[in-house]
Amino acid sequence: MSAKPYCVLQRHVVAETPRLRVLEVHLGQGERVPGPFHSVADDIFYCLEGDLCIEAESPPEIFRLSPGQTAEIVSGRPHMVSNDGEGLCRFLLVQRGEGFDFIPV
Repeated sequence: MSAKPYCVLQRHVVAETPRLRVLEVHLGQGERVPGPFHSVADDIFYCLEGDLCIEAESPPEIFRLSPGQTAEIVSGRPHMVSNDGEGLCRFLLVQRGEGFDFIPV
């Protein structure tokens, strides 16, 4: 997997096929993944631990997830992901689509 233009505490590929990828991501306090979008992949977020914040555009919408909660961002919709709490934030990111590009906004 190629390097990304951001840094997070930990990112691990759980599974990957040509049309599906599952990542476990750990965000430390204050860490964020700056506003990307994906041209042909949807993102489904599953919060496992901590407080996850997803700020989406087009239309503007904020998702605040606690453990057990999910949110989906469709392809082409810019979004930023951040740790909205004081401790560790851990989530699964399931990406489904024709490819897994990362287009910074």
